[in-house]
Amino acid sequence: MKSRKVRDEWKQVLADVQNGEEIVVELYNRPVARIIPYKEAPMPTITAADIRDLANADFADLAVLCIDTDGDLWICPESTAREHGARIITDATAVADYTGGIQDEHTSELHAALADELNNELSR
Repeated sequence: MKSRKVRDEWKQVLADVQNGEEIVVELYNRPVARIIPYKEAPMPTITAADIRDLANADFADLAVLCIDTDGDLWICPESTAREHGARIITDATAVADYTGGIQDEHTSELHAALADELNNELSR
C-alpha cells in the first residue's frame, strides 16, 4: 500500500489490521514498513521442575559488593567474598551502616561511586 494511501485511509488501515491483515507500506515503490496486528506476549509458564532447578542452582559466582576485613569496598564473586570473610552488602541499609549513617558530601560521593561500580559490573 502506498504511504499516501495509508495516510488517507488510516482508519480503514487500522480496521484491516485489527481483522488480522498485514499491510506493507511503500514509499517511492519500495517497502519501508509493515503494519501487523498486535499480539500480547504469552505469559511464561513456570513448572515445578523450573522451581526445583532454581532452588538447586549455584549462585556462588555471582558478583557482589562487599567490605573486606580492612574496610575496603570491592566487587568479587560471592564465593571469593565468603572465603575472605568479607561482609556482603545486600541493600542500601548496609551501605548506610558502612558510612555510619552520615549524610554529607563524602557519603553522597561514596553512594555515587558504589552505584557506578555496580552498574559497571552489571554491564560486563
